Amino acid sequence: MKIFLIYGGKSAEHDISILTAYSIIKEVYYDYYEVEPVYITRDGRMDKRRSPLTRQKPFNFLKLYV
Repeated sequence: MKIFLIYGGKSAEHDISILTAYSIIKEVYYDYYEVEPVYITRDGRMDKRRSPLTRQKPFNFLKLYV
């Protein structure tokens, strides 16, 4: 079964959406599901080639403080 994971977008929650997508990608049962990530840029365009999830270190731009 194929799942399209749409994340990013124009909202103020853009970075949180990326983090959520990353956590979903890590937990998917890949023996059953095929995931196709679809990144929405901050200006509203779909961009599969520059997806933060396909980079080697997807979250090096985001610093989290606890």
